[in-house]
Amino acid sequence: MDAYYRSRLADQISKGLYGIENMDYKYLAEDLVENEPLLFAK
Repeated sequence: MDAYYRSRLADQISKGLYGIENMDYKYLAEDLVENEPLLFAK
């Protein structure tokens, strides 16, 4: 959960940008992994 809360995606969802708060969670998870890989680096 920490990776999510540190992400740009979480910020965009909380601000209601681009209507992404209504998108399927599978798409959002895929987008997070694809576009913010540094959040998952060890």
